[in-house]
Amino acid sequence: MTENKTYKIDSLRAISETLEGETIIINLENGNYYSMNETGSALWNQIGSGCSVDRIMADFVSNYDVDAETATKAINTLVESLLHDGLILETEPTEPSPSESTSENSHPRKAFVAPAIERYEDMQEMILADPVHDVGAMGWPKLKKDM
Repeated sequence: MTENKTYKIDSLRAISETLEGETIIINLENGNYYSMNETGSALWNQIGSGCSVDRIMADFVSNYDVDAETATKAINTLVESLLHDGLILETEPTEPSPSESTSENSHPRKAFVAPAIERYEDMQEMILADPVHDVGAMGWPKLKKDM
């Protein structure tokens, strides 16, 4: 499905921060925010580095106790979700730097937990009212419904 494809983070729509293996993403367009587990965070950060889906799968197989078929299915599921929510865009492939290579890892592989993302819609109005958004003649906050 998404094999041999490369994606990039839509930096006009999404901002993120990774702390202690969890990535929090905010969609600036609709106010949704997301939480990703450790493997989801690894995938997100690799997309941000320009890695292809094939490269991400190879890194998962190298770093986690998972076979290629299972890793590919899990990666494709999360990539499709990220595309659906407009957080990533398909892009032209780039060559990752040699320092990113993990093909010769000698460390023990971690237990595999499928990459997962949770979407939260409960703070949309507050996030969209953030002062980093448009301020109109009426001042701040300028909510989407006021536009």
